[in-house]
Amino acid sequence: MKFVPDARPPLRVVVLGGGYAGMMAALRLAPYARITLVDPSDRFTERVRMHELVAGRPDVTHSRAQLLHGTGIEHVAARATVLDPEARALHTDTGRTLLYDRLVYALGSHTAPVKADERLYTAEKAAALRARLDRDRGALAVVGGGLTGIEMAGGQAVFAVADPVGRSGYWSCCSAGVGFRCRPRPLPKAGRSHSAGFSSTGWGG
Repeated sequence: MKFVPDARPPLRVVVLGGGYAGMMAALRLAPYARITLVDPSDRFTERVRMHELVAGRPDVTHSRAQLLHGTGIEHVAARATVLDPEARALHTDTGRTLLYDRLVYALGSHTAPVKADERLYTAEKAAALRARLDRDRGALAVVGGGLTGIEMAGGQAVFAVADPVGRSGYWSCCSAGVGFRCRPRPLPKAGRSHSAGFSSTGWGG
């Protein structure tokens, strides 16, 4: 039987969003389709590592070009402005129009807007929080008792004890989820072994 190559053009897939889901989708689909990844940033940010940035890690981003090297994926550094499902077209803020056969919508999520408060920080403001902690000592309340919240509180406790410059031994950390409130307790001074330094208690008492 004679083999007849498939003459059909490759499937055009536009992946909108370059976070974990978008990058994974693009990389997994790359061997089977022509992939265009749309995201304004040339860096991939490990959002689940933002607490490490607060605790002193220099960077939690990676070069997107290096991650996509050799995959055939085209990265378009732009934001989507208009989606036209009928025409199967995506318009960007750079004036480019991308046609697709399939669209992967992977814009992810962000912390809901809250009342402005210079003492309040979200995951998206990790760098600003780190700068604030570098300037001032004080109590740090982590709202949310999930994996990120626990790692944030624990990471700050370890950071406070390990840091030999001024701040050591003065941090109080806690994790507060729904139905919880913070009861910070002082951390031991630098040089002593301590890996937690945070607590959470119920509303009563």
